[in-house]
Amino acid sequence: MKKICDNVMIALAEGEKLSPELEQHLASCPDCALFRRTMGLPADDAEFTVPEPLDTAIHEAARKHIVSMKWRIWKLALPIAASFAVCFGFAFYAYLPQTAQIAPQHGLPKTAAASSWSTSDFDDSLITLTCDVARGYTAITNVYDTLN
Repeated sequence: MKKICDNVMIALAEGEKLSPELEQHLASCPDCALFRRTMGLPADDAEFTVPEPLDTAIHEAARKHIVSMKWRIWKLALPIAASFAVCFGFAFYAYLPQTAQIAPQHGLPKTAAASSWSTSDFDDSLITLTCDVARGYTAITNVYDTLN
């Protein structure tokens, strides 16, 4: 905005009488004319009421917006939660103690079992699984960001 526009608007806001130069600018500048019309509006809005159909339409639009925002959060959170559940389910199932039947030897019962896992295998695989889940979360977040 030009300096003269600032001077006109300040003078109008303070209620001062405009000089002929400012009056001439006011007649030629649409922004300053709009400001003058705005300043001339009544400040008392107690008698102004919103029409009922407009009020209803605004409330309905606001309600739909809130519902859609809640659904957007669930559209992101639900797949992430499901992927965590599936990944951890597979991880714990994969690392359950594996049992293998040992051939009977001189009187040992057939039910003897040998374990084929160790805690170090579990730690390494859990770290790998965590990295895979983090990469999946990043990919889902990137897709969600491109949709918005």
